[in-house]
Amino acid sequence: MHELHSRIRAAIRRGKVVFSVHADNRLQQRRIVRWQVVEGFEDGELLQTYASNKPDPKILLRQTLADGSQVVAVWAFVKSIACAKLVTVYFEENE
Repeated sequence: MHELHSRIRAAIRRGKVVFSVHADNRLQQRRIVRWQVVEGFEDGELLQTYASNKPDPKILLRQTLADGSQVVAVWAFVKSIACAKLVTVYFEENE
């Protein structure tokens, strides 16, 4: 497991999660509730790591929601507040 993925997972386990305005808009558009993405993180499949992204390093994670549908979530680690941040989420087949 990549170190960045581990940091984000640890922040989520501590309940240190924030959502970008963009992510909230996309969740609403796609009728996905926040908790589904947070809960789906644990069993997600790491697709890509962007450790040098600025201002925050990011990962792409394929996740399964409670209803069985799959999404790709972009998660960041905000070092200044030691927090996981959901940047956006989308259905892979539609994007």
